[in-house]
Parts: sequence; C-alpha cells; structure tokens
Amino acid sequence: MIARNKEGLHDVVYGKPFAAFTRSDVAQTVKNYTDRYEANGVDPRGVFEGRHCLDVGCGYGRGSLFMLANGAAHVSAVDISATNVQSARRQVKDAGFDNFDVQESSAEALPFDDGAFDAVWCYGVIHHAARTDACLRELSRVLKIGGRLFLFVYGSGGVFWYSMRRFREILEPISADACIAGTRMMGFSPIEVSNFVDSWKVSYLRCYTRGDLTRRLGELGFDAKEPWPWGMGYDFNHRRNTYPSDALWMGEGDLRYLVPKTGAPSGPGTPLSDGDIGSQVPFDSAVTGRFGPLFDALKASVNGRPLAAIAACGYVHRRLFELFRQPYAFDPSVFAASFDEADAYLKVLDVAR
Repeated sequence: MIARNKEGLHDVVYGKPFAAFTRSDVAQTVKNYTDRYEANGVDPRGVFEGRHCLDVGCGYGRGSLFMLANGAAHVSAVDISATNVQSARRQVKDAGFDNFDVQESSAEALPFDDGAFDAVWCYGVIHHAARTDACLRELSRVLKIGGRLFLFVYGSGGVFWYSMRRFREILEPISADACIAGTRMMGFSPIEVSNFVDSWKVSYLRCYTRGDLTRRLGELGFDAKEPWPWGMGYDFNHRRNTYPSDALWMGEGDLRYLVPKTGAPSGPGTPLSDGDIGSQVPFDSAVTGRFGPLFDALKASVNGRPLAAIAACGYVHRRLFELFRQPYAFDPSVFAASFDEADAYLKVLDVAR
C-alpha cells in the first residue's frame, strides 16, 4: 500500500515532528478547534456527543481528543504513519480516554464497513494523499446518511501557497530529515518545525478552489454550500472577511466544511484533480509580480548551501506566519522586507557566505 506511492515519507514529515510535541503543544492545537467552532457558532457537542466517530489521518490525535472531549461515544482513528499511530495512542491515553482505537491505514482504503460512522473527521489530510479524490470517496462511503463530515482542504492561490511552492523549489535538494534537524538546531519550536516541514517536504501538496470542492462534495452526497467563514485570526477565510484588501493576498481561503451527508453519491461526476497542484488555477499576477523576484534572489543567494537555505526559508516562513497573526490587513511591503532580514539572520547564525 505505502510502497506504490510516495506516502511512505509521511512517517518522516509528520511522524518525527509530531512525536516531539509536548502535552502543552497538543493542548494548544486542540484549543484551536474549540475557538474555530465557537467563531462559526457551532456547538461541537451537538456534532459529536454520543456518536461513533472516525478520525482519518489522525496525526498525534488532536482531532480524536477534541471529539472525545466533546462527548464522542467512541473514536476510531487511522493514519498511514506508524509513528503517528504510536503518538496518537499515547496522547489520547495520557489524556485519560479509553473509548478509542487507532490503527495504521491509508485514507483511500479505509478498513471499515459502509456507513459505519455517525461523524467523520478529516482535517488537512487528503490534499497530501496520493489520490485525493479516492480518499474523499472513502470518507463518504464510511459515513452514514444523516452523519456529518468535518473536512479541511487547502484553498488555491494566495501569497502563502505561492511562498510554499517557492520554498519547496529552494529546498528540493535537501532531505526532510535535514530540514527537521536544521530547524530544530536553529531553535524553532516543535510546532514551527512541524508546520515548516508539512509544507516544505510533504510528497503531495494540492490546493483546490471552493467551487471544485463544493461541487465534488455535492456529487458524493453531501449538502455542501460554503466553507466556514470564520476561525482563528490567522485563518485565511477569517482574514478575507475581516480585512477586505486581504482577499487579493489570501487566495481562495481555507476550505473548512462541516457538512451533513444527505444521500448516496449521484454518479461518477467530476473527480478532484490528483495533479501536482490540485485545481488548475494560476497564482494572481500581483502575488507573482511582487514576490517572484524576491524568491528568485533568495534561491540564488543560498544555492549550494543547505544550512543557509533551511535557515533563510525558516526565517521568511516564520515572518509570514507572524504577519497573518497581526490584527490588521496584510502589508506586502513588510513581507517583502523579511527577505532582506533573512540575510541578517544568516549572519547571526554564522551561516552566511
């Protein structure tokens, strides 16, 4: 199963960083779900309490912990990474829950009967799978009619995903293990290391338009209209709806859906693309025109220097995260300045030329 595609790398990209998470790290990421549900006016107990739930691509168990904390009768979890299976089992057990099981499995061939679950959770997973659409079909298959799916898929476009594509290009010759070791050595936190490597080195990184994903969910039996408009202050949809000028820079936004399954799939329909980028849409020229030359210069400056490449990409990536966390509209000039700041950062680390 794992050998026939590149998902085997998930055990490094996700398993190793997640295994380093402390209980405090886990608690913070679980709280993020509480905040997002509250921001969108949804009571999670009404979704999960007393229900049999499935966590697909469970990672270290944060979704499972959230569902269990909100009254799930039982949570089954799967992940393709053996290390993640161990991490999830440990984190959930340490939190005091025993109505839980976890096993190793691909999301595109789930080991459960049709309609086995009342709720299915799949957060930030299928856009990293070898066959995204096959995974989405499986989520529909194992969810009973009347059940609900909580799904998060990356939205196309925007400065963030353009930056991730360019980081991947710069760091392509460097292994995931080296990126993990390098960012840890430079003092980045476990959550930062995980976030970096998630986007830099995962084998498959696809983004979709809300039109493509909403249509496909409808074909698979879901009553899907629009993704959640609100969330954490740094979520792309939240920023688009808070600062009108951010619509240019946030792309399609975040595709987070809590949707009921109202019927059986309607036929073959139009599957989501399993191509390298997902939905085939170009980045806005405002994004590429403003930041393309800066990434070109960064790539040239660190060429042949792996440690410098890791450090510079980590610095610029961190600054982008920080800008999204500020309570004002995205300022492209501030992000542009971070490329010059990265040179000073390299000198501090003594990895400059």
